[in-house]
Amino acid sequence: MDKLEFDESIFKYDECKLLFREPYRLNSYITISQPTMQDIINFGEQEYYQMIGLLCGTPSDFKVMLWDNGQDWNKISEFDFFCVFATSLTPDKTGILFGDLDFSKFRLATKNETGETVLYNEELDFAIDSFIYHHIVSYIRRINGMTYTGTKIIKGATAKKLVIERDRNRMKAQANKPYESQLVNLISAMLVYPGFKYSKDQLKECGIYEFMDAVKRSQIYTSTIALTQGAYSGFMDTKNIKQESFNWLRSTDQT
Repeated sequence: MDKLEFDESIFKYDECKLLFREPYRLNSYITISQPTMQDIINFGEQEYYQMIGLLCGTPSDFKVMLWDNGQDWNKISEFDFFCVFATSLTPDKTGILFGDLDFSKFRLATKNETGETVLYNEELDFAIDSFIYHHIVSYIRRINGMTYTGTKIIKGATAKKLVIERDRNRMKAQANKPYESQLVNLISAMLVYPGFKYSKDQLKECGIYEFMDAVKRSQIYTSTIALTQGAYSGFMDTKNIKQESFNWLRSTDQT
């Protein structure tokens, strides 16, 4: 079993290739494509976010399901959790990202050299181990603007039961609610934002990374202009504000 949490900072990506939607070739067997907004619309937004939510989810995100099946989410690694459902992922569910790669043809196996659990495809003679899995989901999170929160460890039987009941009640409350789009409000806002140069039709060809980056950049630009105007007006004490906060060209990873 790998660690319950993983340091994703070890994975570095070429930001220009992300911005220009270059496919990411992880190895000879796995290439991840970045979908356009139109690709996601055609695939189905709800289906898309459910799929990446499953791929990138942690045991903590699915604690109720695991608990009801007699498993403690605190004791399951993210890779082991992935192995549980990976064989249900056929190309019709993941093709928008992975093309013809068929996760359903992988089976649990053990590396002879290390005793490590892997998912092995006999036809390809290729195995997905914990490192490759984390590399995959790190990239998917990156292009979709997702934040990795890790697995939240809860100790003590009483505390675990309280957390399970809280999440169960939350799930029941959400069960009968219609799906709420994760994109429509962002799209609507960006189409009226003065600095956004895409028309609605042009936006369809925009990669999801470029769009999410534009959302972050617009927030940085707006807050930077507000800070700058406040500083020059003389009504704002700027001595406790980081100098970088006045630079709207800073990385969108810096909040």
